[in-house]
Amino acid sequence: MPTQYQIEKAAGIDEAIAQHMMARRTPAANNAMELLRMQVASYEPAGFALLQAAIEDCRKEIAAPTPT
Repeated sequence: MPTQYQIEKAAGIDEAIAQHMMARRTPAANNAMELLRMQVASYEPAGFALLQAAIEDCRKEIAAPTPT
């Protein structure tokens, strides 16, 4: 079973994504954090694919301009 570090690296979680996820201010960040937690507890390839999609959602949120 992969470690949390291995899962994070394989999923593409960098420092910016990790900070976004830990802040848990958006549904996408909450979803990604929960999926990461589930993958660390019990790795499943299908769940990992969902985690990767959630990470991409977070990446889009970070790149999107903030409404003023």
